[in-house]
Amino acid sequence: MAVGNRLSADQLAALAPGDAVVIESASDFGRSRRSSGTVVRIESAHIVVSCCSPRGVRYVQRYSRRDGARLGGGHRAELVNADMGESAR
Repeated sequence: MAVGNRLSADQLAALAPGDAVVIESASDFGRSRRSSGTVVRIESAHIVVSCCSPRGVRYVQRYSRRDGARLGGGHRAELVNADMGESAR
């Protein structure tokens, strides 16, 4: 996961419910993985995103409005620009 492809503070502030986002998560083997999600709601300090696991299970995750990093969840994940690197799956 590279710092250069994170969403900027202005991009995070511009997100609204219904917007599509790209999530980059770290894996155990040093290779990051990208997935897509949809902004469900914006809270005072969090962006709530719904995403689907590879097995088709829907999850709701919270990301910081300050830096776009996921709160909780074990592995690091963050909201990134869709046009950087490989496309979202």
